[in-house]
Amino acid sequence: MVTDYLSALNVGSGLNTTEIIDSLVNADIVPKQDIINNKIDERTVSISALGQTQTDLTSFDTNLSAIEGMTGLTASSSGTAVSIAVTDSSIANEFTHDIEISNIATAQTLVFDGFTSEDDELGAGSLAISFGTWSGGSFTQNSASSQTITISDGSDTLADVRNAINDADIGLTASIIQVDTSSYSLMIKASTGLDNAIQMVATETVNGTGLADLDYSSFDSDTELVAALDASFTLDGIDITRDTNTITDLLDGMTLTLNAATSSAETIASSYSSSEAFTVMQALVDEINTLGSSLRALSQRGLNGAEDGPLVGDPIIAKLLSSLRTVTTDAINGFGNDAVYMATFGVQTLKDGSITLDEDTFVDAFDDDPTSFAAMVMDRFTASTSSVEVSVTGTDWVGGAYDLVYTDASDVTIDSVAMTQSGTVYTSSSGSTDGLILDIGSNVSSATVYLGRSALSALRLSIADYLITSSDIDDKISSYTDDVSDYEMDLDVLSERMETLRDSYTQRFSSMNAVLESSKSSGTFLTNMMDAWKNNLKS
Repeated sequence: MVTDYLSALNVGSGLNTTEIIDSLVNADIVPKQDIINNKIDERTVSISALGQTQTDLTSFDTNLSAIEGMTGLTASSSGTAVSIAVTDSSIANEFTHDIEISNIATAQTLVFDGFTSEDDELGAGSLAISFGTWSGGSFTQNSASSQTITISDGSDTLADVRNAINDADIGLTASIIQVDTSSYSLMIKASTGLDNAIQMVATETVNGTGLADLDYSSFDSDTELVAALDASFTLDGIDITRDTNTITDLLDGMTLTLNAATSSAETIASSYSSSEAFTVMQALVDEINTLGSSLRALSQRGLNGAEDGPLVGDPIIAKLLSSLRTVTTDAINGFGNDAVYMATFGVQTLKDGSITLDEDTFVDAFDDDPTSFAAMVMDRFTASTSSVEVSVTGTDWVGGAYDLVYTDASDVTIDSVAMTQSGTVYTSSSGSTDGLILDIGSNVSSATVYLGRSALSALRLSIADYLITSSDIDDKISSYTDDVSDYEMDLDVLSERMETLRDSYTQRFSSMNAVLESSKSSGTFLTNMMDAWKNNLKS
């Protein structure tokens, strides 16, 4: 409600009491309001800046994950009969092989005809399915147990049977094929491989209802549309068979996909590409610069009259910037006996804190030792002997080369610390090798174990704690949000004080005006009385 102070007070004294009261109230309250509003603005800007930092860190982590493990190792095939891809750069190597494919693996496919719609009722019962090999009309079950699929009364249409086979999740795929307007077939497809064919015994709860038409307890060439077959091929003249066309256990870190039989040998190869690796390295440098530029802008200290960044002096930003500097300049250990540096691959730090990449230096270093490039983009765990398999869990380990000493099965140490034994597997749960797991083969007395944390991995690890729920950034945003709420409450208190102060001044000026008005009335009375007395004297 707006009070008309002029009408209420501007009498008697002749002063503009409305203006006077407003000035007095504002002189007391407005400076305090300005201070609080400035604090609110500062906190609001800081909250926004911290939110931007979270967004930048998330993008940084996502973009780094996209190039992690890309070491410049590429795979190719001279034809189309086989495809090859690098799936684990940590164990993949360069190679060249000739491959000839006699036949690809096929899956036994059975087709049951004679249905008029998907809603044909087959009746209740069961389908007992065994897996194995058909040969000369005889079936030999493999080591897998038989599986029974129950068809319930009321859920026994052709569509229900298809769904029951698929829902059983036993390696079979069932489909209904509409042959023509009123002719439907049930197609059942097994997994690829000679030993994954099926024998299916159909048992009806009520004889003659139709489920028995799905019986395949005896070989029937009319029902078997495709016979089960293993893939058969040679690699550099060595005969090889597999029950699948996707082969992951032949070449370390590689996946082969057999697409068709060959009429002549095709060549598959893997080699390092400096251009591919340079593209990856440039992407890594760009991501570091993008994040660093944003962090520096948010935390810069204003010079020559410029304003400070919204997060100037913030310890979180300082720590993040320190991590970027550390990763780009420190030694990277665990990728061999010698340390690797980003500078080795052409990375240089500029005065403004950003980094640059020299292509000529990179190409020379990569061509000289392409395997060391893993130190930039991929963790690597190896041993000096193939008889020791190395793996790691967790992130508490420290990159480096560690001495393994095998005295006997009960006395194995890594970096002079005893390891815990479980068969041939040994684990370390403390120190620099915390999380290390070794599977030690025969005839090992000593070895060097290499734990390599890449620059990219170190960067992701340095920001990991800021990407989790209730991180330090979340806590700070929450604290600043609480501050804003408190400041807003302070403004409410000041608003109440403003009204109370205004009321107080209004009452004071009202009293003053009343006194002045009374004095004015008394003066007029005396003046009139003196004028009357003077007039009486004249008469």
